[in-house]
Amino acid sequence: MADKIAFGSPGCGYLIIGGLGAGLCLALILLLSFFGMNFAWETVGAGDAVAVQVEQTVVARQTADALAAQQTQAAVEQQALGTALAVQLTQLAAPQDAADQDAAAAPDAVDPNSGIQPIAPVADPNSGEPQVSIRLQANVRNGPGITCKAVSALLKDSVVPVLAKNKDGSWLLIRLPDGTNGWVAASVTNAAGVDISSFSVASNPPVCPPPATATLTPTPTSAAAATATSTPKTAGPTQLEKTSWQVDFAFSGGSDRLQVTFTQNGSVLSGSNRDNNAELDIITNGTVTGNTVVITFTLSNAGSPRGSITCIGTISGSPQTISGTFSSTEANGSVGPSGSCTFR
Repeated sequence: MADKIAFGSPGCGYLIIGGLGAGLCLALILLLSFFGMNFAWETVGAGDAVAVQVEQTVVARQTADALAAQQTQAAVEQQALGTALAVQLTQLAAPQDAADQDAAAAPDAVDPNSGIQPIAPVADPNSGEPQVSIRLQANVRNGPGITCKAVSALLKDSVVPVLAKNKDGSWLLIRLPDGTNGWVAASVTNAAGVDISSFSVASNPPVCPPPATATLTPTPTSAAAATATSTPKTAGPTQLEKTSWQVDFAFSGGSDRLQVTFTQNGSVLSGSNRDNNAELDIITNGTVTGNTVVITFTLSNAGSPRGSITCIGTISGSPQTISGTFSSTEANGSVGPSGSCTFR
């Protein structure tokens, strides 16, 4: 039955064609295998190309990320370097600034030969008054000026209450621990957190003596001229004729009187006494320049402060009198009466 077609036989998809069936089946298998292998190779080749492109994309992205990180790190390092340089420049400039400040305050430095022992008051947390610290050891004077007499001295870092200021704010009226008042240069204070412009202006503050003027010696043109030329001299302090004085004070709305005793040593006046009529203990400090007297009376009773009075007057006449003006400060630091004063 070689010329018959039978179904259900395995091989060649159930196809048997007579005696040629096996040959045709083998040829068909070889043909299908050839095309199938080519399709597989093409598929594998396309997949490899896609993988290569993906890998190249990943590498490019990693490279871009690394470059961005390097640029960011460089920017951070540059900013840190600039900050460090700015800090160094600030540190180098600071000592010079401090030196300039100290030099500006130096004119009222304490004279080690004055005999005044500097004190160091501390801050009073219960004080309702503004307080300033002293950044340099400095004098406390009986008036707002370096020609006024030094009556005390403050060590660096002392803290004192401020009662008032002079008109231009260059001097501050302060209270000392013993209850007396005095003036310090604003330039030697460290008023951090304190508004000096808000302080009240003291009424009729003491007037300091004018600074001494230098006298120039003329240059002689010849020996004869040198012999005939004398060097002018500044007049020395007028010598007071007595040590006990009655001082009358006249002011708006009243008058008062003190009996004081003090001695003169060159240009310096000092003393202490008890005025039983006024029931006051009186400490006197002052100076004489030419015929001008600047004198301060510090008042107390049984150790309790009663304020102070400063007179500035001129010596004249025979017997001598001293006439001038006065200002005063109350025991609580407020400004007291002012008016005229006369010593007899």
